[in-house]
Amino acid sequence: MKRLCTFALLVATALPATATPQDDARYIVEQTVTEQLFEAAILAQQTYISAAISHQLAQQGIEVSDMPAFMGIIVDEMLASFTAGMKAEMETFYVENFTDKELADLAKFYATPTGQALMAKQPELISHSTAAGAQVGRDVQQGLLPAVAARVNADGIEIGEPGMTERFLELFQ
Repeated sequence: MKRLCTFALLVATALPATATPQDDARYIVEQTVTEQLFEAAILAQQTYISAAISHQLAQQGIEVSDMPAFMGIIVDEMLASFTAGMKAEMETFYVENFTDKELADLAKFYATPTGQALMAKQPELISHSTAAGAQVGRDVQQGLLPAVAARVNADGIEIGEPGMTERFLELFQ
């Protein structure tokens, strides 16, 4: 009898607990919405963010003596509260936009070694995709502006006052 009880206890503890859709959504969010991911995204865009903040401050007549340190303070202060807010928003999104089965399947995936490997590499993926997107955007822009100018001219679109369209088109030729 003692062996039977021990066996039943082992079987019961080996089986995964049934999670609610809310539990699954919370687990998915805890795996996918992290400070490390937001920090990677911010660092990938740091040059642009810093320039925008510097410009805004300069318009107000404010000069910062050490912009990198200032940006570090902003990021440090923002990350924890931003991450907490995003976790709450994304948990709601998952529950409202995925079926119970999809949530369970996603939670199971993120619990696998492959799911964990994906999440471990997410900061690097964000950094890489941001840098690649910036380069591809620059490459596309070189051919885009002349094509836009040609279509504006062909479609007879007027920009601004008379004569302004010609000045606009000359910029791209």
